[in-house]
Amino acid sequence: RLDGYEVARLADFIPEQIDCFVHAWYDAVGPLRGLRPEEIKRQADDLSATIQARERLQELAVRPLLLTLMAGLHIWNRGRLPDGRQALYEDAVDLLLDRWEHRRVDRDDDGNRRELEPSVTEYLGVGKDKIRAMLNELAFHAHAGQADLTGTADISEDQLAGALTRLDSRHGVRAKPLIDYLRYRTGILVERSDGVFTFPHRTFQEYLAACFLADHHFQDRLPEPASVPMCRWREALLLAGAMVAGASK
Repeated sequence: RLDGYEVARLADFIPEQIDCFVHAWYDAVGPLRGLRPEEIKRQADDLSATIQARERLQELAVRPLLLTLMAGLHIWNRGRLPDGRQALYEDAVDLLLDRWEHRRVDRDDDGNRRELEPSVTEYLGVGKDKIRAMLNELAFHAHAGQADLTGTADISEDQLAGALTRLDSRHGVRAKPLIDYLRYRTGILVERSDGVFTFPHRTFQEYLAACFLADHHFQDRLPEPASVPMCRWREALLLAGAMVAGASK
């Protein structure tokens, strides 16, 4: 943040702005993907219509970051979004994690690429699967301890630093520089306020919590979530059940 500048929060998109964004995004990105003008219009119309027809997609699309994510998934899948919310969330989380985790590079005066920062996996010396497991657990505990039943949970800098440094295979990463390293990376975690992080939407918090439940025999954990209002866990348990059922086929 630059000294002397106030922080402003973007307002949510309204339906007309969502439609305008989708078509402008496709007009910009479509030619780079080799799409013909008629394909660009057809796929943009399809994405806009799909969002307007599905309430859960509308809830995500009001956020510019998440709408961009959906557009990326749509064009990557050749003009369609993944079937089913579980597949949609999984692909979206993968893209968000990739954005959070990628290397930062630029080019020198001669046009040669140079690395400014390594990826998170390289920084910590662990695999991407371990980072994902950490995020699942972080989401589960944040969801369980959230006072409100709407919105996303606060994750303190200390909680995040502790979770990340426990992953450090080299035992040499200091917490404060690691948090600073992640603070300016748009992706699966965003800084809500100074020293407080959160997931970009409750959908992702619930999905990652569901992944933790599915990986840790959620049937045995039912008494724990059942001790709080059931509406807190309804979505996460439905998703976890779908994951377990799909894995058993």
